[in-house]
Amino acid sequence: NFLTSQKTVTSLIITHDSGFLDRVVTHIIHYEDNRKLKNYKGNLSAFVKRVPRAKTYYELSDENISFTFPEPGLLDGIKSKGKAIIKMENCTYTYPGRDKPTVRNVTLQASLSSRVAVIGPNGAGKSTIIKMFCAESKPQVGTVWRHQNMRIAYVAQHAFHHVENHLDKTPNEYIQWRYSSGEDREALEQDGKKVTKEEEDNMQKVHTIRNEDGTVEKKVIE
Repeated sequence: NFLTSQKTVTSLIITHDSGFLDRVVTHIIHYEDNRKLKNYKGNLSAFVKRVPRAKTYYELSDENISFTFPEPGLLDGIKSKGKAIIKMENCTYTYPGRDKPTVRNVTLQASLSSRVAVIGPNGAGKSTIIKMFCAESKPQVGTVWRHQNMRIAYVAQHAFHHVENHLDKTPNEYIQWRYSSGEDREALEQDGKKVTKEEEDNMQKVHTIRNEDGTVEKKVIE
């Protein structure tokens, strides 16, 4: 009601809520197949009458688009696809400047056979959980364990936010900078992959390791 009552301002709205668009908007700006923006007068229903293929916007689907994921390989030491390769236990995360945590006491795990969809309303903490899972961030409370040989492919909703730090580079220069050492330098900057002072000190300690055959070794864990 507030938006529709505004007669002297222009509101540019981006939303997944098709019903909201039907009730509020007076124009639709559509990204056409020729990579140009075209303005259509009317709400979403009126737009769909003029562009029938846009009915998929109501269903959040598109029959003309398909993609597949590559089959993940096996991991050393993991003989069962049902065995956990990544775990999160009692994790809580609070964003800087916030009084209350976005997620609290989250415990979950995934295996090679897992195919998981994380659903929920905006602000529920879906992206926060996934970021902790993928080492993009660290929980203030709780632990996250990942199999040492696993590789994580992560495409965020805002996948190219880090490019803002390299606006003076060409795409070619950015790629050369990012992979010049043979490692992904952006990945190394993730909070979950940074070694804290406490972790660094712990790495220097001599640990007692009991092997499966009953023998005991003392070694520094790297």
